Amino acid sequence: MNYLKWLRKMSKKLNEVKRKIREFVILSGREIINEINQRDQWILQVKHGEYVVGIVHPKKPPHNNYMVVTVSVNFDEKMLEIIRDLCRDPVGRSRFEFNLVQLLTSPHTAFRFFYNQDSDVGELKQYEITRRIFPFNEDFSVDDFDMAIQEVINLLVLSIQYFRTLFISVSSELGEAPPPPSSMYT
Repeated sequence: MNYLKWLRKMSKKLNEVKRKIREFVILSGREIINEINQRDQWILQVKHGEYVVGIVHPKKPPHNNYMVVTVSVNFDEKMLEIIRDLCRDPVGRSRFEFNLVQLLTSPHTAFRFFYNQDSDVGELKQYEITRRIFPFNEDFSVDDFDMAIQEVINLLVLSIQYFRTLFISVSSELGEAPPPPSSMYT
């Protein structure tokens, strides 16, 4: 099979899979917020309760046979200040990072940290929780789709609770009230 035939076949298959994913979003009781079709990836932003989950398809081979369910957490300035305070000494930093890694470690998901490169010590500024799905497989079902979103969201909720606990313990020492939870994630 020549490359153009293969490309047409994959394009047709991708369109079928996109349609199936959109249908699964509706069947699982979620809402599509936005669809972004870029040159190198397709992104479907899905509302799950108060959270936004991304379904990302990297279009370039060899990564074009799966999609990724992803959610990102960006820290606001107040939370970054708390993290800086916790990480001032090496023991505090190690404890903080170990607890976060332990919390985010799962056999079904992956995570990635993003650091502020402008900082001397490389401060954590964002993290991402991901789960691969294989909707190109004929056996992929709405249950598989729902399970992947639930796994990512469960870790997100646990991590948000972890940061709330950190903030409450630090703010109680400072005599401040905790911020509303919507200000510490995207």
